[in-house]
Amino acid sequence: MYYILYTFITATLGLVRDYSKHKIISYKKFVRTPILCLVIHNSIKYYYYINNYNYNNKNIIYSIVYERWFMLILKTCISYYNNDYVNKHSKYINKYKKNTTSNKKNTTSNKKNNTLNKKNTTLNNQSNNIQLKDFNTYHIV
Repeated sequence: MYYILYTFITATLGLVRDYSKHKIISYKKFVRTPILCLVIHNSIKYYYYINNYNYNNKNIIYSIVYERWFMLILKTCISYYNNDYVNKHSKYINKYKKNTTSNKKNTTSNKKNNTLNKKNTTLNNQSNNIQLKDFNTYHIV
């Protein structure tokens, strides 16, 4: 029965991650992973028993992987059903009241314009002081 302890590794790591991210401990999430892993593991064992296959209890790792796949597909379907991308995107736009892509373009173009204006004024000031013999020493880009 030592193989059951492997299911608690994923649950413990998930608990640590949730605590570090949200500063709360959810025992329901902590218990969900081992229970789901054991249900999947016992289902696989039962399938092997019915079909007269030899099953080794050391294959608990497959059950853990199948549980992760199941949760990934389940959460993806729930997110798709709830239309999370559109809701969160509109929430972000409403929160900051701006469109990030156009503002990024505007700020970068403003910075470029400002630097070009500074270069032009310095070049104009320098060109007034340049004599013809010094023309080869200045590189205008």
